[in-house]
Amino acid sequence: MIDALLIRFGALKIALIFGLVVFAGAFSAGWTVNGWRLSARHDETLLEASNAVINALEKARAVEATGYAIAQRQLALEALNLKLSKERDDALRKTTSGRACFNGATVRLLNDRDQGAGIRSGLPAPARLAVGSFAALTADSFQFQDGDESSDTDVALWAGYAIDRYDACRGRIDAIRAFYEGQK
Repeated sequence: MIDALLIRFGALKIALIFGLVVFAGAFSAGWTVNGWRLSARHDETLLEASNAVINALEKARAVEATGYAIAQRQLALEALNLKLSKERDDALRKTTSGRACFNGATVRLLNDRDQGAGIRSGLPAPARLAVGSFAALTADSFQFQDGDESSDTDVALWAGYAIDRYDACRGRIDAIRAFYEGQK
């Protein structure tokens, strides 16, 4: 059979066809083997990436759990402080007389949020005498309103409120500090 092919096509043509078939087979085998190798490398890369994502998610969940625990502790502390401050305020109402402590001008001065140049003009006459250039003004130049005074109960409750706000702020800062110290 090979003799018949050699006669019909010639030895050179047969060698060329055989070479092309061997080349195509070798190319196909190389392509397949390289595909397997690249596929294995791709699978390894995907596995590494998925492991990195899983590790990052686990760390994020741990950080979230820590933050949640700290937030829960802070909320519980603030709820307890709110209960205690209500009890304290009730006790302050019982231990104070409600008599006038600050007059209306003092209350308005304390409530002045501008805290700028308007402070001196808002001072009552005795304090204004010490300021110097305002000495000519008298207390009659102010329009005091009845009922603007503050009682000792109001002052005590305000002091309690200021303490509560300070404690709440300090507690939140401590919670933030605890969270970030846990991240180191």
